[in-house]
Amino acid sequence: MSITVSDVASLVGRYTNSVLVPQTQLESEFVSSGALTKITKADKLGVVNIKSGGFASTAAIADAGSLPAGDEVDMTQLTYQPKAIFARMYIPRQAAELASSKEDGIDLVFEQMESVGRDLGRTLGRLIFDSSIGSPHTTGIPTADSDTSFQVTDPSGFRNGMSVSRYNAGGTFKETFRVKDVALGYDGANSTITTVAAVAGATGAWATTDVFYLGHEGSKDQAMTSMADVTAAASLYGQSQATYDWRGQLKAVGGAVSNAVIKNVSTMITRKRGKKFSHLLCNALNEQRIYEDHVAEIRYTSGKMDEYGMKLTFDGRPIVTDENIGDGDIYLHQKEDVKLHCFREFAADTDGAKKGGYSKASVQVSADRLVWDCQFWGSYNLRVERRSGTGRMSGITG
Repeated sequence: MSITVSDVASLVGRYTNSVLVPQTQLESEFVSSGALTKITKADKLGVVNIKSGGFASTAAIADAGSLPAGDEVDMTQLTYQPKAIFARMYIPRQAAELASSKEDGIDLVFEQMESVGRDLGRTLGRLIFDSSIGSPHTTGIPTADSDTSFQVTDPSGFRNGMSVSRYNAGGTFKETFRVKDVALGYDGANSTITTVAAVAGATGAWATTDVFYLGHEGSKDQAMTSMADVTAAASLYGQSQATYDWRGQLKAVGGAVSNAVIKNVSTMITRKRGKKFSHLLCNALNEQRIYEDHVAEIRYTSGKMDEYGMKLTFDGRPIVTDENIGDGDIYLHQKEDVKLHCFREFAADTDGAKKGGYSKASVQVSADRLVWDCQFWGSYNLRVERRSGTGRMSGITG
C-alpha cells in the first residue's frame, strides 16, 4: 500500500520533534550535555549588553561621610545576527507509491529524517567550535582533475556524505565537494578522505596552505560565531578585545598538552574572571591524553562513575567529549558566559504556513526529479556575554 504526499507531510510533522530534533542533539555532546545553555527566542537580531570593569562610584564610606564621586560604567550594546543551517530530504516517489505496505513507506520517511537530523546536528556542532576543518597534507595531494582522494592529519571534521568547501590561503573560494568515505589513520598516520566525484586537482591548484570549511553557500563568513572566535585575539560583535571582560584566554601550545598547561590557562581564567571554568571541552583523542597524564602524575583517575563507566573530570570540573572539536584544540568553557541562541529550532520549511499540527505544507513535488522534496532549516548563533571566562589551547600535537 502506497503512502501519499499528505501522508509524508504528516509523518514529517510527527517526526520533527520525535526524530529530527533528538538526532541533532545527539551529534554534539556539547549541545546535548547541558554544558551549553540554550536560549530560544525568535528575533531578527540578537542583542547583548557588556560593561568595562567595575563601578567607579563604589567605595567604602564612613558614617555621615561624603558620598563617593563617580558614575556607573558605560554600557555597550552589541548585536549579532542569526545564521541559518539548511538541509533537504528527498523521498523517492516510486519507492513510496509502490511500497508493499504502509509500514515500508513510514520506515522510509523515518530513516530519512534520522539522516537529516544527523547532518544538521553535525553541522551545528562543528560550527560552534570552528568553521575550519583543516588543510590537505603534502602526501597524496590531488594533482589531476581525475583524483578522488586526499590525506589530512586531523580527520575529526569530516563525515561521510557531508559537503566541504575549499579555499586558498587568501580566502578565495576554489570548489565544493562531497565526502564519500573517511579512512582513519592510527598511531599518527594520516587519514584518507575519498570524495564522491573527482576534485579539481589540476585546474583548482591544490596546495597544503588551502583551508577546508563546512559547505557554505557564498562567503564562509556566513558561518556563526565559534568558540575559537570567543578566545581569538580579535574583536567580536564589532567590539575591541581591549575591554576588561571582552578578552578570551588563548594559549598556543604548539606541542604536547599536559596538566600543567591546562592548569595554567585555568588559573588565568580564575584570576581574570573571578570564577573557575565550568566545563573542559575536547575530543576523544585529547581526553585520552589528559587521562594518561592524570595517571602518570597523580596515580589515580579523577572522575565520576555512571552507567557507561568512568567520566573524567579535571580540577573538579566535568570533561565533555565532543568529536566536533579538532585534534589540536582543548577549550575551558564557562556556561554563564557563552550560550546558544536558537532563533528558530530545526524544523521543516512550511512555506510560511501558520496552521498548527501535522497538516502544514512541508512537502513539495520536485520540478526536475521524481521525488518529494522536504526542506529543513534552523537559525542559531553563539551569544557571548563575557569572554574572560573562556579559554582555548591550540596547536596541540601530542
